[in-house]
Amino acid sequence: MITIELQDDVIEVGKQLSGKFFWEGNITPHEINLKVGWRTEGRGSVDTKTVYSNSFVGTTHSTFSCQIPPLGPVSYDGEIIRVIWEVIIATKFSRKLNSKEKGKKVKLFRVIPRGA
Repeated sequence: MITIELQDDVIEVGKQLSGKFFWEGNITPHEINLKVGWRTEGRGSVDTKTVYSNSFVGTTHSTFSCQIPPLGPVSYDGEIIRVIWEVIIATKFSRKLNSKEKGKKVKLFRVIPRGA
């Protein structure tokens, strides 16, 4: 099981997103992949953008930090479209495991304009 903790769940554009993650399970993952980015949902085509990615090999926990782009986009939850920011962590193991030992976790956070 993966746990993600963010220093703040609301971040201004251009600021640092900081957090940490923990893996708790019977078997240590070979690799833990972390991505920070945004995606759209709603009508029209889906857009996605990764603003930070890192791989952690042979560890069960770590801290991370990345800058949110100064131009955003900011989070938005409208009737036609949504802009969603998220941290995604996925584990990779050196051998095949049952589904209980595999892990993927998504943690949502909001990006707001400066001074909001």
